[in-house]
Amino acid sequence: MRVLAVDDDLISLDLVRYALSGISEVELVVRRSAEAALLFLDETEDPFDCFLLDINMGGMNGVELCRTIRSYPEHETTPIIMMTRLDHRLYVERALKAGADDYLVKPLDTEDLAIRVRSILGLGVPAGEDDDDEPETRGAPEAPGVPTEYFELNEIDNATGYHDLLASLKAMPIFTPLGFCSLRIVNIDELAETLGVFEFRRTITAVARVLSLALNEQDVVMAYAGNGEIDFVVKGRDRIAPDSLADTVNDWFAELKLPGQVAPRVVVAGDSCASYPSRSHRMLRVRQTAFLAASKAAEAKRRERLEAYGVAPVDERVG
Repeated sequence: MRVLAVDDDLISLDLVRYALSGISEVELVVRRSAEAALLFLDETEDPFDCFLLDINMGGMNGVELCRTIRSYPEHETTPIIMMTRLDHRLYVERALKAGADDYLVKPLDTEDLAIRVRSILGLGVPAGEDDDDEPETRGAPEAPGVPTEYFELNEIDNATGYHDLLASLKAMPIFTPLGFCSLRIVNIDELAETLGVFEFRRTITAVARVLSLALNEQDVVMAYAGNGEIDFVVKGRDRIAPDSLADTVNDWFAELKLPGQVAPRVVVAGDSCASYPSRSHRMLRVRQTAFLAASKAAEAKRRERLEAYGVAPVDERVG
């Protein structure tokens, strides 16, 4: 499978090479400018299976390159992952509107990049890392969980792969009423530190299962995006109450919690009612609600730290 990475930063290209070097199925091609990439696309006969595009490049930027790539008939639906720094979120939104499927934040996490590419190309996890595998040595300490790890929620009926979720949104009819929501596990780092990798994955799956049960009367599809983020889309005109949904999930785990165990704590952000976004705007709505959930999680962690020191949050102080 062919992957084209375009970036004018040599260090970033080296990180991409390193990240994908362990994926034998991938043939990586790199170019240092959008213009060079388009010239190569015009000359090559074999289409690519995935694009990795830096947003902030000299000359034609990554957003313009993304839009141009989408104009090629053979690449109308080819996965495009943007690479950007946190201070370029405005450009991320523009890229999603231009047809990008996902984005990664610089400096690149090579493990996360490899996982995203494997997922988007349908390659699954590397041999020996399947969710059903048991540790080879019984009694040996289990490796800790990895917060950034992406995996599919195979045990959940209405769950799919993250990039399959994005693809399904593109395929839905234009006038489909949709509600976009995102659940974020506030204490994902704590769970990763205290749980082994298998128990960590089971906990994430349990959160998704409880969320699915809480939404059992809704037509919903969900996917795990890594970093404790479960994005879900509700089809239909039913109203959604994000805070109430988060309370339901948190109450369930609070009641189930056993002594010595760390219970996941979640927040939910999203639409309270359905809307009719265009196909190109749907991917943007997924990322917007994920940003909102991440912000709510950061605020929840801030409040927890203040409470640990006996300090009331500013909006709760009197006088």
